[in-house]
Amino acid sequence: MSLKPINELIPKPFSGKKAVLEVYKTDEENFIPYTSPTNSNENNTTEKNDEEKTEETEETSTNKEGYTLHQGEILETYYYKDLFNVEWNKDYEGLSGDGRVTIQFKKEDMDKIYKGVRCKLRVARYDYNEDTTTEYEDTYLCFITDVTYNTSGTEITLSAFEKLLEQEDQLEYTQMLRSKILEEVIKTAGLEPVIDTTGLPDDIIDWSSKSDNDSSSGGDGSMSWKECWEIAQTWHYGGWGSNHDPQKAWDTMGTTKGHNADCFDATAWLYYVINNKVKGYSARDICGHGNGKSGTHHVIQTKKSGGQWKFPAEYSGMAKGLGVTSGMRNGDYMVCRDASHPNKYTCCKWGTC
Repeated sequence: MSLKPINELIPKPFSGKKAVLEVYKTDEENFIPYTSPTNSNENNTTEKNDEEKTEETEETSTNKEGYTLHQGEILETYYYKDLFNVEWNKDYEGLSGDGRVTIQFKKEDMDKIYKGVRCKLRVARYDYNEDTTTEYEDTYLCFITDVTYNTSGTEITLSAFEKLLEQEDQLEYTQMLRSKILEEVIKTAGLEPVIDTTGLPDDIIDWSSKSDNDSSSGGDGSMSWKECWEIAQTWHYGGWGSNHDPQKAWDTMGTTKGHNADCFDATAWLYYVINNKVKGYSARDICGHGNGKSGTHHVIQTKKSGGQWKFPAEYSGMAKGLGVTSGMRNGDYMVCRDASHPNKYTCCKWGTC
């Protein structure tokens, strides 16, 4: 990276800056994240069972806050030039940094600006006396990590590309060079590794990102993953009034096939069954924007012990109105009931509880 002359870094007297926020619509459906070829035990040829294969077909990974960072090809660019407020800081030669931008609130922007979206701040300087403006420069590549609506407008929180390193990838390597492991970890995060081990020890080690206290999760094993979804995929869309209560959903629907259920009922039942009866899995209730009377839509995300929160691939076989929306797959959702606190429910911000 070439450094600028000091006279170009120091602003001239009577000058100011202009900024534009570029927000990108990206192709996340066709984005294929890097998969480390060494992230497996090459000597293990044991055939995996159908449940494990099905769970691994899901394509998206999330960071620790539970939303996807968009890394796909840019399809469209939205420009926001009238910024009420803009501030940022970043490591001059590194990845770290954060920022904040406030724009005028417009309802149509809610489909473009949400957590995980990739964007860029571009800045130019202008001279009051000479009425001249420099070209806009690529100043700050980032992701949207929070959006707040208030009387001042839409406040957008930005985080630099180091956010990619927070994704919950479960990596494990055996007898590899330390430099090679570091390279694979960086590439798995979606970044380009630049590693120089000159003068440093580069020994062969074992390394894992998995927690030492990982333990099996989920239910008592009285129902299998496959049995759970074989029941759920027979339901017809139509609500009966579970009011998001997992126990009530189980007591009412049980193992009955062909039952009526709206997204509230289906999510409550799946939450109960996967957390209490299917061994090795956890489930959480999430919601996003919906087109129905409530204004919300609910589904579950699941994970295996030590894994990542994912939308189960089995949703593709559910009745219309019970599946995962494109907005949710793009990270536009919130958690209403997590796996560890079944009695605590948070109302969905998009509509009624």
